[in-house]
Amino acid sequence: MKKTLQISSVLLLVCGFHLCSLADSVITGRVINQTLSQPSAGDHVILLRLGQGMETESETTTDARGAFSLPVSVANASHLLRVVHQGVNYDQPLKGRQSIEIHVFDAVPRVSGLSATVGMAQLETDGSMLKVTEMYDVLNASQPPVTQAKARNFEFSISADATLDSFQAKRAGGVWVNLNVSAISGRTGRYAVDFPLRPGDTLFRYIYRVPHSGSLSFRLRPAYPVKNFAVALPPTMTFTPLRSSDFTSPGIARGLRFEQAVSRTELREIPAFEISGMGNSTLGLAPSAPSSGVSADMASPPAAIAGSLPASTDAQSKSALSLMWPLPIAFACLLATALFGFFRRKRQYACEATGESRENNNAGLLHQ
Repeated sequence: MKKTLQISSVLLLVCGFHLCSLADSVITGRVINQTLSQPSAGDHVILLRLGQGMETESETTTDARGAFSLPVSVANASHLLRVVHQGVNYDQPLKGRQSIEIHVFDAVPRVSGLSATVGMAQLETDGSMLKVTEMYDVLNASQPPVTQAKARNFEFSISADATLDSFQAKRAGGVWVNLNVSAISGRTGRYAVDFPLRPGDTLFRYIYRVPHSGSLSFRLRPAYPVKNFAVALPPTMTFTPLRSSDFTSPGIARGLRFEQAVSRTELREIPAFEISGMGNSTLGLAPSAPSSGVSADMASPPAAIAGSLPASTDAQSKSALSLMWPLPIAFACLLATALFGFFRRKRQYACEATGESRENNNAGLLHQ
């Protein structure tokens, strides 16, 4: 009898300890509305468990002080915290169990003055099709900071005979997300996506293929005015601007020749040019296949704006950048953007020195 009582006491002790452990597995934090500089009350907060996809583990609503508390049922799993504010998702990977502060912004249908700080089109072909990868870094510098959220947040055009392979976007510090695009009725080759433009940088890239039988003429129209733009292509291909004064040729880096558009103002349309010949880059800036959308914050080195770089990214980036120092500052920033892993570490210094609606991919961690 005495032995039975001892076993029961041990079991009760273990159960009690287990219950206390579960009770201690709680995520707490606050949501701050950066537009109004005050706590954000009434926002929906969701704790997502990451695995093959995402599974809601718990959810709540922020109180009048913007505070929230969420229980964690699987303590050793990877988690993502999502706050939905005015229809836009603000996500943050969890690291540890410390109290978290998440910033949100009021949503507006239009932010005036949006522009792309840099843009690039990489061209290559090894046969009857020309592969084109367009990339843009759109800056939302609104004051006070707000998020632009509307159904056609990013509109772009490709030629009528082109086939769109993929479209991806990511916010600074977020992950690449594969997105569905919507064809705009009555406008052949015109598409739109609704990825929100939060304060700061939002990166876009899309890949399409065009029939190529020798030479092609291009008139690219960015979704937003672009301050600095370049065309990157293998040296074996020929680049001919409609007007010679529209482009300058800074040089070759990472196996690609760069042609920089010349403009004293933001470009609403890229000067016309023609390309001919064949060429395929093995060291280029664009991926051979869409990125999987793995978080740069939660996995191995961040993907480049145009694709994953090899393990020697830093050495290659520095080597490529060493070729750029004689070039204009604008183009240096452009190439640095293309080499995204290096660019993100250097961008703030360079600037100081020179004066998430619907998800499509299964990982989709940091969409709206």
